[in-house]
Formats: sequence, structure tokens, C-alpha cells
Amino acid sequence: MHCNYDFCIASALVLLLLVIYNCCIVRKWKFIRKVYLVLLILSFGCCVADIFWGIVLMKNFRDNIFLNYAGGILYFSLQCAIPCCYFVYITVVSKKMDFVSKKVFIWLVPGIIMQALVYTTFLTGYIFTYNKDGYSRGPFMWVIVMVSAFYLGLGLCSVFSEGGNIGRRYKVVSIVFALIPACAVFIQAVYTGIVLSSSSMALSCLLMQFILQTPQMICEVNEKEIEARRAAEEANRAKSTFLANMSHEIRTPMNAICGMADMLERSSIPPHEMEYVQTIQVAARNLLGIINNILDFSKIDAGKLDLCNVNYRLDEMLRGVENIIASRVYGKNIDFEIDIKPGIPIYLDGDKTKIHQVLINILGNAAKFTERGKIKLYTGWEQLSGGKVKLIFEVTDTGIGIKEEDLPKLFNQFSQVDTIRNCNIKGTGLGLALSRGIAEHMGGDITVTSEYGKGSTFIVTIIQGIVKQPDSVPQTLDSYIVLVYEEDYNDRQHLSHILDEMGVKNEFIESADRINSSMFDHYSQEKKIFLYNYEQMQISDIKLPADVNVVALLEYFAVIKKGDLVYNYIKKPFDIFKVYDALFNNKPLYYKKWGKNNIVVNNAHVAVVDDNRVNLKVAVTQLKEWNIFAETFTSGQGLLKALEKGREYDIIFMDHIMPGMDGIETTINIRSMEGEYFKKVPVIALTANAVDGVMDEYKKAGMDSCLFKPFSLGQIEEKLAEFLPEEKVKFKNSSSGVLGNEQ
Repeated sequence: MHCNYDFCIASALVLLLLVIYNCCIVRKWKFIRKVYLVLLILSFGCCVADIFWGIVLMKNFRDNIFLNYAGGILYFSLQCAIPCCYFVYITVVSKKMDFVSKKVFIWLVPGIIMQALVYTTFLTGYIFTYNKDGYSRGPFMWVIVMVSAFYLGLGLCSVFSEGGNIGRRYKVVSIVFALIPACAVFIQAVYTGIVLSSSSMALSCLLMQFILQTPQMICEVNEKEIEARRAAEEANRAKSTFLANMSHEIRTPMNAICGMADMLERSSIPPHEMEYVQTIQVAARNLLGIINNILDFSKIDAGKLDLCNVNYRLDEMLRGVENIIASRVYGKNIDFEIDIKPGIPIYLDGDKTKIHQVLINILGNAAKFTERGKIKLYTGWEQLSGGKVKLIFEVTDTGIGIKEEDLPKLFNQFSQVDTIRNCNIKGTGLGLALSRGIAEHMGGDITVTSEYGKGSTFIVTIIQGIVKQPDSVPQTLDSYIVLVYEEDYNDRQHLSHILDEMGVKNEFIESADRINSSMFDHYSQEKKIFLYNYEQMQISDIKLPADVNVVALLEYFAVIKKGDLVYNYIKKPFDIFKVYDALFNNKPLYYKKWGKNNIVVNNAHVAVVDDNRVNLKVAVTQLKEWNIFAETFTSGQGLLKALEKGREYDIIFMDHIMPGMDGIETTINIRSMEGEYFKKVPVIALTANAVDGVMDEYKKAGMDSCLFKPFSLGQIEEKLAEFLPEEKVKFKNSSSGVLGNEQ
């Protein structure tokens, strides 16, 4: 009998591709997919067995009865197993089973009996017989058709039973999946020359794959992505909660440490004990900086970093950076140089605190990894449209440099490069990663170039808004002559560069012997300024013309000796803003420590609420600096009882997190009390939760402002000056020493 196997061969190739796809592409296996794969393998095996038996054995080995029986048995065995596997698959899908129950195995008994008939047909001839004349059907061939129909029908019953949990699409496909091979078996039973039974499974499986399995895989992938996103969000929430708790737990004891250290610094203690106190303050500030870095990095990582944009002066922000870095490089053989591009806008709008933080991180690293040579901060700018400016900060050092292979790892969090060489240099490994995150959040970036053993250059770009510059008449500087006596070559070059950029005529005096009253004889028409290094000469020994403005050049930590008549000076590091203000505005630039005599408080009534008795003691001690004897409460309920009895306070300092009734709930209760006083009494939150959104929460509760722990005397004074009644606070004029109300 001649049979056409072309369709069967094509079907086998299709089934092979489906098997490979489900084995190789699908990574995460579920039980349902395992059963489906078994169905594919059985269908593929049935096609291959049918092709091998019909094309190879029956044509080329027609006389070999044993091989032909073996091929036929394998084919009929697989053909009988396919409906059984289909039944198991449909049952698992419809019942959403993760394993095959014992009941399902009971239903497989007819299939097992059918397999026994197939494998004994060599002896019995029940299913088929084979001799040299060819193949003929046995008396029980109809049993294969009936058992196959039984399992196909049983599978459909599972789909449409009450326990079925699959949708309409699955039901339709299940019916079609069963009908296609059923029709093929019926046609092949009637027309024995057409081979359809095994190859029809390819069409059924292909239909199942594209309509059910592939969409299911896509849904599973989407579900995994959603689950992963939910897990990430949950992890972020847990991290934020942990960081908030960590911040609170660390800042609370730090408030006591910093507060008491401030009080000790203002007391009369011996110099060596004062040094101990200052060491405590430096260590506390460093610890606070690490905490802030971790919190900021967490906010950047979660995409929740908020920028606090304010109007500020660029020169004042840079001056703060210069002073911090100058203190770190002091005592090292390092020149710290500042260069600022002329014409840069001074009045800007942006988050100056974050820029300050980035520059301190970058320059702080330069100071750590540079033992000798130079660290230079260049500040440039580019005008942008829309009232914006791109600030360009270029930090160059002559430090140890970075290996080329380490550059890609430079901005990894919690890591340092070249740890073997830098094992004695400590750090969290967060600074650069945090700085790049802040710069990117502000529309810029950080790039780095380095040569190992010679130094590095970091370029920070940040976008800021330009605030309208105040109207002022530009001062012409070509009428000035500046004579400079400075023995250090690098300082001479730097000062010359600054004066040239300002357009001021300048001349450097190389020898102290030339310093006398006649050195200005050639400049009778110009306004005269003389700069000299305070450590290198005694200006009191030289008589200069009365119209000469004398300005001393001081090292960062230099102290003017008692009796020296120094009226104006510039402290290193020099920059164009410092030099201009000192020379042409008669404004020496240095930082004074905060003093308690800025305001005087008279008869103020203040309440402090905090469940931590140590913090209460710190707050009371600090407020005594203004002769304020605060009333303390360890709970919100205690304060409410005092208010109900008629007690009134000018300011209430309220801790946020307290057992029982917290600060927010207490404030809400105060604002809900009857009376105009309760609506207006200033409530200042005391909080260790320096996280996003906390200020909005305080404002919503009715609080007027907040102090983040640990807070300084200066910060307390700012709140007293802002919220105390006008008649109870007076401000001291720093220049005349006269007290008066603030205008």
C-alpha cells in the first residue's frame, strides 16, 4: 500500500521546533508546562515513528518482520499515549493543579490496558499483524479508536465541569485540539492510504502553542515584572522606613553630644580641654555628614531626592567650600588654588546646599589622596537660554591618580578603587556615587580623567537659574595700581592672574629692600594699594604714604598678633571675589564664629516637649544662653493639661516622635482648642527624621517650622528671632554695639 508521508514529515519538523522552543527559551518551569512538553515530545515521537516505520522499515526492510513489528509497536504506543497525556494536560489546566492527583491515575487505567495490548500484539495479533505480504489490522484496532475518543471526551468533560477554572478561549481551543486528531483517526481508519493520525497532532499542538501557551508565557512574564516591581517598591518602602528610624535613633543622641559640646566650647575651660571639645565637634560633624550622605543616596536611589531651591550668592557658597577644604589641607605640602572665570553671575537660584555637598565630596577626595603639590578649583560658566546658566567646576589635583581599568568602577556605591594602595585612607565609598546622582538630578554630570601616579581631574556640571543681578554702577579699576610683596612663587602667579582678570595694573616686588615710601613715585595719578605677606614682613617698620590702602595676605589659620595694626586682610585661598571685596570694598573676608550677643531676649516664656530627658536637659541648657528658663514636658498630654489650665508660652518646641501622643497629634489638639492664642502660638518641631516630606507633614498639622537634630545655638537663635514677639527680642548692631529692634 502506497502512503503519502509529506505532511507527516512537515509536522515532525514543526513539533521539533516547538519542543526546542519550550526546552530552551522557557527558563522557569511550572508543572503545567512540563505536562505540555511531554505532550509535544509524544507527538513528535509519534510522527518520527510513523515516518520511520512507513518509509524506512516497510520499504527497505520489508522482509525483516522483527524490525517492522518493533516500529509498529512504538508508533501505536505513542499514538495511544497522546490522548492520555492530553487528558492529564487539560485536567491540570482546568483544575489549576500543581501535581497529578491519585484520581487522575485511576482514569489512566484504560490507557495502561491499551499499552499492554499494543506491546503483546507481536504474540496475539490483537492490534496489528505483519508478515512478508505486509501490514494488516487486528481485531482490537477499534479499541485504540475508542480509548482515544474516551480520553479526548474525558478531557472535554474536565473543561466544562463545575470545577473548571479556565476561560472561553481555553474551552474553544480544547474542543478544536480534540476534534482535529479525532477526525484524522477516523479518516485514516476509513482510508488506510492516508497517514493523518500522528501528523494531525502537529496542527493541534501548533494551535495550542500560539493561542494558549505563548500568551500565557507573555502574561507570566508581565506578572513577573509586576511582582518584581512590587517587590522593589516594598523594598524601597522598607529601606525608607529603616533609614528614617536609623536617622532618628542616631540623631537623637547626637543632639545631646553636639549641644553639650557647644555649651562646653562657650564655657571657661583650659586650652587643652577646649581642644578636646573641638575634637568632639569635628567628629560629630563628620558622623552627621556620613548620615546625611546615606540618606541622600537612598533618596536618589528611590528617585525621591527633593531640591530646595533658593536665591543665593555664588561667591558666599564658594567661600564656605574654600574654608572647609583649606582647613583640611592645612599642614600638608599642598597649594590650594581657586580660579573663577570673570563675568560669572553671582546671584543664582538653586539648591546651594547640594552644590556645596558635591564640591566638598570632590575636593575632600582630592585632599585625601594628595600628599603634595596642588589642588585647584576652577569655576567656569556657560550662558544658557531661558535664564539658565551651566556652572562648570573643575577640580584638578596632583595626587595618586586612578588606574584606567578602575575608572569605570569609580562611581560604584560603597566601594573604593585600588584598596590595597589606599588601605590607610578611610571612607564610606558613597561620596562620588552620591555626587554624580546629585549632579544628574540638577541637570548636569560628573566626568573624570586621570593619569595613574600623576593626578586626576573631575569636571562637575550643574544647571542653575539666574536671578536678576542688583543694579550697581560698575567700578572702573584701571585707575588703580596694586603692588604686591609675596615671596611664594605660586601665590605670586595666582594673584597676578586674578588682578589681570579684574583689569587692575599690578607689579610684584621681589625684594623686601625695595619696600619703602618711594616705590609708589611712578604712580602719582593712580589709587594705590599695597598687598604684603603678613608672615614675611613687619609693615609697622615701614612708612608708607597716607593714601596707600594696605592689605595683609594671611595663611588660612594665621592669627594677627596683638599690637599689629592690621585693618584689612585676605586669607588664603585667594579668589577673585575675595580679592575684589578686600581691595575695592574695604571688606575683609573671613568667617566669624557665631556669638550669643546677636540678640537679647526679655521675659520670654518657652515650653520644650520631649520624651528624652537628656534632650530636655540639652535644650534647657542651650536656652539659658538667652536667659530663658524653659518649662519642660515629657509628653504631649502634659503640655495639653498645662494649656488647659491657662498657661501660655511665646514658643513651643515640640519633639516629633513620642510614645502615646506624638508631636503632630499634640499640635493638632492645640490648634483645635478654642481661643485665638491656640491658633497663633508658634510650634517648632524638633525632629531627627531628616527625610523627604516631613516638613509638609508638619505644616499640615499646624506647626510653624522645625529644627533637625542635632541643632546648634545659631539655629535656635534664628527661631527665637523669627517667632518671639517683637517686644521680647532685641537685635544687636554688630558694628556699633547698639541694641535696637530689627527694622
